[in-house]
Amino acid sequence: QVFDEKNIDWRRPIVSTCGSGVTAAIINFAVACVQYQECNDELDEGFQPLRLYDGSWAEYCSREDSKVATLKDDPRASGRPDY
Repeated sequence: QVFDEKNIDWRRPIVSTCGSGVTAAIINFAVACVQYQECNDELDEGFQPLRLYDGSWAEYCSREDSKVATLKDDPRASGRPDY
């Protein structure tokens, strides 16, 4: 229900991230629960492998060459609320 409310399509590839990786693991677990509830098995088209950037923002933002895209940078996001 939360994914639907936030317009998150769990049938598409998802890469979760957070400040240190802990919350991202919980998000992946939630997506996996939905996938196992909604899909027949791992070969179902809607079942996507889950990815977790374990360095997360703590590592990424400490690099001098890091670039960050925001929703405002994405022309496809026109009219969508900021999350």
